[in-house]
Amino acid sequence: DNYDQALTINDVAEHVKLNANYAMGIFQRVMQLTMKQYITAMRINHVRALLSDTDKTILDVALTAGFRSSSRFYSTFSKFVGMSPQQYRKLSQQRRQTMPG
Repeated sequence: DNYDQALTINDVAEHVKLNANYAMGIFQRVMQLTMKQYITAMRINHVRALLSDTDKTILDVALTAGFRSSSRFYSTFSKFVGMSPQQYRKLSQQRRQTMPG
């Protein structure tokens, strides 16, 4: 889990020993997303799990998932999930309380 580590396209390209533009093109054709979109989606999924399963503050969750700016985090989360991180946490807690078990 290296969500908090900065990751650039050049890092990925170097790791797979390809030119950055070529690597991005292959990635986008296969995944139907840019590398940046994919990384952001993975980070948002990680945030959703942390908001549901931990009591970490929303700022801690954002930093743990690799977001460097709270305003960027809030706007990105809302765009992907359709609600604020606070609303998501509250909803997930309510769902947990109503689950049988």
